[in-house]
Amino acid sequence: MIDLLTDLLEQARKRGATAADAFVVEDQAFSAQVRLGRVDTVKHAREQHLALRVFVGRAVAAASTSDLSRDSVARLVDEAVSLARITAPDDLAGLPDGANLCQTIPDLDLCDPKGHDLAPEEKIELARRVEAAALESDPRITNSEGGDFGDRRARYTYASSGGFAGGYETSSFSLAVSPVATQNGEMQRDSWYHVTRKRARLDSPEDIGRIAAGRALRRPCRRVELHHLPTATTAAWEHSDEGIARQLRRAESIAAECAGADERFRAGLAAAEVDSVFPPRPGPACGWCDYRQLCPEGRAASAPRHPWDGLAGD
Repeated sequence: MIDLLTDLLEQARKRGATAADAFVVEDQAFSAQVRLGRVDTVKHAREQHLALRVFVGRAVAAASTSDLSRDSVARLVDEAVSLARITAPDDLAGLPDGANLCQTIPDLDLCDPKGHDLAPEEKIELARRVEAAALESDPRITNSEGGDFGDRRARYTYASSGGFAGGYETSSFSLAVSPVATQNGEMQRDSWYHVTRKRARLDSPEDIGRIAAGRALRRPCRRVELHHLPTATTAAWEHSDEGIARQLRRAESIAAECAGADERFRAGLAAAEVDSVFPPRPGPACGWCDYRQLCPEGRAASAPRHPWDGLAGD
């Protein structure tokens, strides 16, 4: 890829660029999710991305492509240089001086060349094992949102007209599970995961599964905290059983209302009748609503508010 970038920069110079740099990212990723022992999703993707930045004097422009064919690369150069010619100059634009660029790249041991040699079936089995470990750790673990295995390998290559050209590779491996615990009519979900650059250092599926199950079996969460970072203020609220039940009923009511509206929309709801499905109900809380900008009644009912505006004053 260094040869590709070197040729790309030379093409940009011949077309009038006074300076340029470019990079290529080659990416290969795999992920598998298993739910209740059955394969849910499997994804395998290969991607490559080329980006070019050119300077014509103090004017700068950039273009990118995922097609690395000769014709595509030539068009990329033409587009970038043409854009730079019509872009206003920027006195702060430019590349670092070549003397300030490193000449060698240290080996940071970011890649695991042999770690990606597992067959897809073996990767799926790791996802199955991590979920099984969580489900088998305690009879109160009655369900699961899935066990996941993923790995990714990428290579980054960069070159500039200032004289630098180099690249490096990276690897990552991950294993995760999200079990669901049931006790006394209540349900609690939690998860655990591990990510590492070396597959051999990945925690065992059994360890990850047991930790995730233990987290799900903790006392149900009742306390909610809001942290206001600018003032380092923390506001807390302890939910009661009655309060949680009330919020669940409210959520179920909203879900039923949404389902009814969706059915009416799919049945061919006229545009003039759309507001009748969700009629505006303006009030003081409109200042926090995510849809305030789309709702004239909400904007009229309340000024925009920050999340912490509802906290009681000292």
